[in-house]
Amino acid sequence: MKRRKEKVGGMALFNGLMLRNKKRESIGRVDDNGNISVEINDIKSEIPEDVFTIYDVPIIRGIISMINMITSSAPHVVKSSQAVLKKATKEDIEINKTELVSAYIISITLIIFSLAAIPNFISTFLYAGIRNIAQVIMQSVAFIIYLFLVAKVDDLKTLFEYHGAEHKVANAYEKLDRKDITVENVKKESRFHIRCGGNFVVYLFILVIVVTLIIPSNNLVFKTIIEVILFPFLAGLSYELVMYTNYLPKFLRFLAYPAMSIQLITTKEPSEDKIELAIYTLFGCVDGEKEVNIDKCITSYLSKNRKINKVFDKKDALKIIANIKNLEFEKIYLDYTNINLSYNERIKLNKLLDKLYKEHMPLAYVIGCVNFYNEKYHVDKNVLIPRPDSEILVDTAIKYINEEKLNTMLDMCTGSGCLGISITNNSNLKHSLLVDISSDALNIANKNIALNNMNLKCVTLRSDLFKNLTANEIKYDIEKEDLKLAKAAKQRLILLKKIEKEKMMIEAKIIYSNQIELVEDKMKEELDTYIMNSETEFENILQRFKEQENEIEKMNKEELDEYKINFEQSYSQLKPKPNKECLNWMRIKKYAIKLSAKAIAPYIN
Repeated sequence: MKRRKEKVGGMALFNGLMLRNKKRESIGRVDDNGNISVEINDIKSEIPEDVFTIYDVPIIRGIISMINMITSSAPHVVKSSQAVLKKATKEDIEINKTELVSAYIISITLIIFSLAAIPNFISTFLYAGIRNIAQVIMQSVAFIIYLFLVAKVDDLKTLFEYHGAEHKVANAYEKLDRKDITVENVKKESRFHIRCGGNFVVYLFILVIVVTLIIPSNNLVFKTIIEVILFPFLAGLSYELVMYTNYLPKFLRFLAYPAMSIQLITTKEPSEDKIELAIYTLFGCVDGEKEVNIDKCITSYLSKNRKINKVFDKKDALKIIANIKNLEFEKIYLDYTNINLSYNERIKLNKLLDKLYKEHMPLAYVIGCVNFYNEKYHVDKNVLIPRPDSEILVDTAIKYINEEKLNTMLDMCTGSGCLGISITNNSNLKHSLLVDISSDALNIANKNIALNNMNLKCVTLRSDLFKNLTANEIKYDIEKEDLKLAKAAKQRLILLKKIEKEKMMIEAKIIYSNQIELVEDKMKEELDTYIMNSETEFENILQRFKEQENEIEKMNKEELDEYKINFEQSYSQLKPKPNKECLNWMRIKKYAIKLSAKAIAPYIN
């Protein structure tokens, strides 16, 4: 028999949702940058499960559960409300306990007044025989107006989407295996749930109407007092109705549909990012806060994303982890099998790997920083990623600035500020002005100035090229200095490209020669055996190569140049003969290539 899963309930928040079972609660939130965090709290219960207590008494347990839900959820509602208010007002707003208690008292008072006191007071002006019916009509109108107002508030749309995501993930958890709880599968689940708190509200309203009809209206003050006293017990009974409808067989579940109809208003189809948050919150609630080894985390991610296995680079993943853990990459790389990640760190890793491999975002943007020259820089989509070859320009500029003993510099179109900051930080400059037309780029530049402690030397200015430079007291000889610097940088770049090209060619041939060396012993044996039985022509060629191999070590650069020309002519004469001799000719060619690699080896230095 399949083991029944433990029930999970929860509630929606303005910036996330909460899920709860008997052991723990988890609160998933999303910040303004879209980063997910899950707070996990263990629930310490001193009530033994195998002993009958007052918490097992029907109706009483409903009242206690309602009180516990209000008190336990209050801090999360406060945090969520503060986050929304901060986003709207751009200010930190504190909600203290007094304000919170006052809000609950006012809410309960309004409910009592709208459902009991006000209808009873108005009915005093009516004929005694129709007072109960009139009270029920007024209560229904008040409830309908409440639902109408709730449906019209646009600011509650996000809350209702989180509510829908909470229901979908709870339905998925009760039906699917863990490995099948994915965004795609959860999205297919219903946004309606039979144990929803909205059902509780409907059942409570129906019971209030029943009580209103039963209690006579002869003494309306007495009736109001009785309704207020009965309110907690009606709430407890509503809780029992919600719990018992959960055990209805499928063919009787339609009985809960009238109560579930309120969810047409209080839930909306959630977006995929809200479903993703609900899934992370669910697993936080079910599993708790467990640390998992880095290697296991990477393996788990790849098992769920098999399509990226061919392009996956573990080094990139470890660089992301180093950024998450705020550790040096070398430390992570050398000891990642012994380092664990917390639940929130695993969430962040999965999200960043998705950006890298699914959204194809550059690694520097994923991590949000990059090393350039001797400094570290923040980068995002608002600025270009510094290129390694730009370090040539930095080197040239530093050399020129120090030789000319310059004190000021203008970095036009600064972007991330990497050039201006690195040049200023590694030269004798006393002041640098970093200019850009983009406010977003300058925000990054200012962060980089602070990151590299250059606040005293570097300042930023928003300007369309030179438009706003007229008010600046410092003068720049742009034409003269740019011309000198450009010429120096161009010469250095041409030289570097030439060196790099030759180095790449040499390294390629050296790599090939190293591959030949792997089979050298076996090849020599075969060559020696073959040459002994071959024609004199082969023996002469091989002997000439061996003699030249000894001579190469003694040659200077000019002699090597001449040798290369002669060698290419000799090599071009080596043509394989047909049939059986073809393979052996090719082997001699390989040996000749090996000698060629040795001949050009001195050029590496």
